[in-house]
Amino acid sequence: MSNLDRRLPQPSDAVSRAATNWLIALQEKPHDPDLRAGFEAWHGAAPEHAAAWAETKQLVGLIAEAPRMGLPTVPRRRIALAAVALALAASIAVLLLPGLLQRWTADAATATAEVRTLTLPDGSTVTLGPESILDVVCDDRQRLVRLRAGRAFFQVTPDAAHPFVVSARQVDTVVTGTAFDVRLAEAGVEVGVQQGHVRVEDKAAVPAVQESLAAGDWVQVAADGKVIRLQKPLAAVTAWQQGQLVAIDRPVGDVIDELRAYFDGRIVLLDSALAAKRVTGVYDLRNPAAALRALATAHGAKITALTEWILVVSGG
Repeated sequence: MSNLDRRLPQPSDAVSRAATNWLIALQEKPHDPDLRAGFEAWHGAAPEHAAAWAETKQLVGLIAEAPRMGLPTVPRRRIALAAVALALAASIAVLLLPGLLQRWTADAATATAEVRTLTLPDGSTVTLGPESILDVVCDDRQRLVRLRAGRAFFQVTPDAAHPFVVSARQVDTVVTGTAFDVRLAEAGVEVGVQQGHVRVEDKAAVPAVQESLAAGDWVQVAADGKVIRLQKPLAAVTAWQQGQLVAIDRPVGDVIDELRAYFDGRIVLLDSALAAKRVTGVYDLRNPAAALRALATAHGAKITALTEWILVVSGG
């Protein structure tokens, strides 16, 4: 392990994608002072950013060595795209190992595109979405579920004496008997209610978050405690269980993030402006590549297939 490896933390998947985004942008506009200033601000904002950039630059250096080793030369943009592919391939082991360890120690876990329904000891049921990880403590003293990744839909057996608690990151969802959905998204923890009432809490936020939800209510609680609350059709809460992604005025980036759990590979989004655009539509989760193409076409975006399992999405 190098000194750099010891000094800098392992970058997360999202930060690694950001590093490859900067790589492509700087390759395309190497003399843009505003772009360079933005990159420097991002690079210096956190040690994890510096670690991700160091990994990406190392891979670019390896590709640049190709002519000296007698390998064919490629255009600079193709070098950048190849670096994205290599960065993703090289990070797969790093990303998968913690996930595999979590899966081995979890009470329940699902694979890509897998949906599974389980019955808990108290008679409640949970339907796990793809790439989800769940821990359960359910006995005569407490009913506690920890969602460590992905999403889950709960149908809770009523028991007023023993509240049912779903813990996801810093957010707790507390019920006594109802049906609701919890999703761990990049932007925050999302809770949607199909039936009954739930209480959503983030006691660590300043001020503390406490939202009471009824059927049709949906809330997103970000890591900083920011709350977004909406009303959604009841069918939208469970649409993913029927293979549909129902987007109602959602950011493109969030829709793509949800599609990733159904795609047997990697989807890389390179355009922050595209990610922020809003979309309303219904997409087929059983064919995530086609859903991604439909989403891209609607916004004039372009999809580049580096391999059959690496799709790069960029602005048109």
